[in-house]
Amino acid sequence: MSSSPKQSFDKTAWLVLTVAAIGFLFDTYELLMTPLVLAPALSELLKLPPNHPEVTAWVGRVLWMTALCGGVFGLMGGWLIDRLGRKTVMAGSIFIYSFSPVLAGLR
Repeated sequence: MSSSPKQSFDKTAWLVLTVAAIGFLFDTYELLMTPLVLAPALSELLKLPPNHPEVTAWVGRVLWMTALCGGVFGLMGGWLIDRLGRKTVMAGSIFIYSFSPVLAGLR
């Protein structure tokens, strides 16, 4: 039985892990803050009290839609990376993520 030598992470591997961890922290922060901010924002938009059944129903819908879309688009992103490569998919996702708020603001 042969054992492979242990390889330690170099600076680049640690940098990639750190940046990925920061990304996951921001995603977690966003998911944890959404329920706190969403109900008051929806009640203001709908001109209803925050405990109105319509507001609570929409808060629930937004939360499960967020999880569903994260899973679906995560899988789709992996499939696209296999087909098109990491750099192309990353550039495309940054482009979409950057211009979506602009287009939403122009509505």
